[in-house]
Amino acid sequence: MLHRVHNDKAYDSAVSEETDALNQSEINLGRAKQIDLRNAIAHMVLTPRFPVDQGIKEKNGILRRKVRLIDDLTASLINSAVSPGEQLTNDSLDNLIGMIQQLATVSGRIMLRKADFVSAFKTLPIREEDLDLAVSIVRSASGIIIALQLYSCPFGAVGSVHAWHRLGSAINTILRRIFLVPYLRYVDDLFGADLARQGGVDDLDLHLSEPQGTYDLANWVIHTLLGWELDGEKASVGSPQACILGVDVIIREADVVLSISPDRISKWCLEISGILAINRCTPSEAKKLAGKLVWGTCQVFGRGARVYLTPLYRHASMRSNIPSRRLRLALQWWLRFLPAIPTRVVPLMPTDRRRMVLYSDATGHGHMAWVADLGEYKVYSEIVAPCWLRRWVQPRKVQVATWELIAALCALWSLLSKLKSQGPQWEILLFVDSSVALGTLLKGCSRQRDWNSLVADLWFHTSSIGAFLTAWRVPSRQNLADAPTRPTKKTHELKILHEQGFTKTPWEWPHVWLRLDNRDDK
Repeated sequence: MLHRVHNDKAYDSAVSEETDALNQSEINLGRAKQIDLRNAIAHMVLTPRFPVDQGIKEKNGILRRKVRLIDDLTASLINSAVSPGEQLTNDSLDNLIGMIQQLATVSGRIMLRKADFVSAFKTLPIREEDLDLAVSIVRSASGIIIALQLYSCPFGAVGSVHAWHRLGSAINTILRRIFLVPYLRYVDDLFGADLARQGGVDDLDLHLSEPQGTYDLANWVIHTLLGWELDGEKASVGSPQACILGVDVIIREADVVLSISPDRISKWCLEISGILAINRCTPSEAKKLAGKLVWGTCQVFGRGARVYLTPLYRHASMRSNIPSRRLRLALQWWLRFLPAIPTRVVPLMPTDRRRMVLYSDATGHGHMAWVADLGEYKVYSEIVAPCWLRRWVQPRKVQVATWELIAALCALWSLLSKLKSQGPQWEILLFVDSSVALGTLLKGCSRQRDWNSLVADLWFHTSSIGAFLTAWRVPSRQNLADAPTRPTKKTHELKILHEQGFTKTPWEWPHVWLRLDNRDDK
């Protein structure tokens, strides 16, 4: 650890001075104490601390360098010894949209409200019996290595994340259940929505509230009653638009618009262009870039964008600094996609949707089928995978999930033009009997290259027609598409389909796939 800290990359004077100031601030606040380095080496586990330069920020009207101190408990193997016993769940912008849609049923202007805790992790103490595991060493501006005994949870520990999650959940529960303050939470960020009070409304009406009053009540509970502090500079209240976790949320009369600010997109594009220009990306840079892209892009662009994050996560787990061809293609996609500044528009009132029930099935030998029920329009189709498609599919022992995904995608592609011509938006209920295929659909990405391509096409095609897609698992015996894939064994079930009005239609391939077809194989 001493060797690592001593040979760490040199920082400029501003970062080194800010690092010393932050270390001294922790000591002054009683969150850390400088101890003898030799004693720490002999009796404690050392963890390297390094600064992360986050650029020039404005605070209290003063421009200064913002530095975050990271305690690398991965290097000291402490994080590897942690076994969390709980699954972390945070609220998302979808929960916020649901809250806004609930408020839209009552007349009045909807206002957004957000708040942020000050130094969330640093407000939590470390257990006395674990203090020997909480010792950080850092190089000062003068080049001397010092040891700090930490008394508050460090930034960079798995335990800190779970400890704050428990406390944050407790604070949020107190606000919701006791004081009726509807706050959503993502780690240490709070956000919610209120209806502005109108004249003639009873002050005790719980359905209408004053945004500023609600924020003041929550601030009093958190600060005065519980002892934690909210950051006043990052707070926003009484406005129909706000930047929440890097996503711009704007409430209009009939809908909610989610987008990513042009400034943030330009920074991401500049970083991606730099990687492609020098053809170099370290694993840590790939992980950081994926972290920047994952939240906002998935909240705004949906599951389809996650496919192009998989190469970044894959590169982050490797030791090479040279981007693979797959990673370069993914970064080039981001460069084409981000400058368009796509937005997500969600209507406040329920959309009039027509429902389509879609079943898909496949066998391990490549016999695929789908059955669609649109009410008055009932069709099914089946086919055996041709040679050109089998050559494209990545070799693996079991291919059922691959054929399941192809069957579902081809079904949507075949019905695409008909759904568009019928006008209203559609709600598509997709039933598959493969757990692997279902998991890939719901997650939106996979480590398998061919599955990634399939699931990306599926979500993007669904989005292009403005449809709302949900996927479910159905037992094979209840899957209507099971009969067309086994016509010789299930003649009775196939006969019942015909009696119920289902007619067979020709199988259609996506147009972009036709280039895979070799005419010699027809």
